[in-house]
Amino acid sequence: MDVGVFISSTRNKIISRHIHNVVVTAWLADWLHTLPFEVEVIWPARWNVVKFLYFFNRYFPLDIIFSYIYIEVPDVKMCRISYIISSVGLILSLGMSEAVIFIRLYALSRQSAFFRWWLIVQFVAVQATMFALLGPFLSSFRWIPSPVPRHVACLPVAANTLYATISFAVLMANETLIVLVMLYIGGMRHRYTQSSLIKIFYRDGLVFFLFLAASSVVNIAMLASLPPSNRTLFAVPQRVIHSMLASRMILHLRQESYYQEHGHSFDERYSLGDAQFAHKSMSFQARRPSTTGQNDTFFALQDMSSKR
Repeated sequence: MDVGVFISSTRNKIISRHIHNVVVTAWLADWLHTLPFEVEVIWPARWNVVKFLYFFNRYFPLDIIFSYIYIEVPDVKMCRISYIISSVGLILSLGMSEAVIFIRLYALSRQSAFFRWWLIVQFVAVQATMFALLGPFLSSFRWIPSPVPRHVACLPVAANTLYATISFAVLMANETLIVLVMLYIGGMRHRYTQSSLIKIFYRDGLVFFLFLAASSVVNIAMLASLPPSNRTLFAVPQRVIHSMLASRMILHLRQESYYQEHGHSFDERYSLGDAQFAHKSMSFQARRPSTTGQNDTFFALQDMSSKR
């Protein structure tokens, strides 16, 4: 093997390991930060689609585990197997994160039958396209054994990145269309809303879009400019960003619902003394406004964040 190629491959492995460590650390830190509130409001909630998506996004590490195996195990066959499993898990995780956005948009549409079928067709079409492109992308990969397996894992030497580039472009186009539909629904149906839940939907939706668009652009740029061993370095970070934001969007709704139900935030349970806490809760219940007469959207959003 050429010395320059060996040095480049060694450097790329070190970079990959550091990126994975940073990403996993951020993922664990985010989980630990939100765990007390999650235990309080998510765990006892009734099972529905939103709860399933939350737990999937929080506790599905298969692709991350196999991406570590891919980086560390110097066996060509295992490299191929682990890369395939991690890639399938990554596409599945991205899809489950995006499903949260689709369900939120359906709730914002006041559970319109038209938008329900539109969103179902769009979601299925995008996911089918992603998996269809994954097959030829994985087939184009070629690995060779490492001359120093104790230091460098098997080396990718060829890959047709056109399929992966198209996948990230489809992902970005999908998110762009979702944001445009969300803005349309907001302008037509929620222009004058005072609901804090709906405002949180729009705020989190726009933040989600900005992060996804930026991460997709980074991935496309890396696929177009870097050698095979480094072209998919940002795929796992993008997946973790998806999962963290999707989980946070559900928790933000639940935080607002918790405040509306109790008159205080979850953190105030520990910052207030017992007497102050009881007094604030009783005062809020006495002046708590009735939700009678609010529109269907409010109840749809409440249902998404319901603890019952």
